[in-house]
Amino acid sequence: MRWCLGFRGRSFGFLSGNFIFAIKSNQSFNMKTIGALLALILTISASLAQTNPPAMSSIDLDAAIGMYANSKGRTVLQHPRLPRAKISLPGHAQTKEEQAEALETMFRAQKIATIPDGEHFVMVVPFALTNSVTPKAPARANTNAPIPVLSVKFNNAPLEIVLQMYADYVGKKIVNPQDAPRNAGITFIQTTPLTKQEICYALETLLAWNNIRLVPEGEGNLKLEYISK
Repeated sequence: MRWCLGFRGRSFGFLSGNFIFAIKSNQSFNMKTIGALLALILTISASLAQTNPPAMSSIDLDAAIGMYANSKGRTVLQHPRLPRAKISLPGHAQTKEEQAEALETMFRAQKIATIPDGEHFVMVVPFALTNSVTPKAPARANTNAPIPVLSVKFNNAPLEIVLQMYADYVGKKIVNPQDAPRNAGITFIQTTPLTKQEICYALETLLAWNNIRLVPEGEGNLKLEYISK
């Protein structure tokens, strides 16, 4: 008697795409033998699923960066000149570390670099601009109480709003906020606890990537200036 057990999966040389297990026997199988054969097939199926994981649907770069921030445990400093790319992520990651590594691989495929910055930030920038950015996050002083997660959340926010928050944090007034460019926006999602000093550093970095800086202008005031390219 010939018994054939099969499952549909990856082809192993058959044009049909089926992988067939053929067991030849001169007698009927009992239930114990059938159970052992089914267990073998399930084991092989699980192994194939691990080596050939299904891919997730493509997601927007902003969504992928959000996933990366959570899996990396760092707040992202997102460069404004990142491409509007779609990211396809393999679905086999079992831990946050594996997910972060998988995302970094997919970012590199889109010519996007990830650069650790201090203990709490990671820069996400185009390959072409890696030489123009300088990670210099301040060390956290023990006396500075962290601000809770998501206290600062900008999604392509107008620069006037970002400048006002920065002024509030440093306790100063910007004398010419109207000079901020109207066609620029800043995305910054605080996904980890940060001190005021760290948030100010993040905003200063993002403003500089938009060719803007703030300089002292008399007592208690700041002035917006454009950075020469």
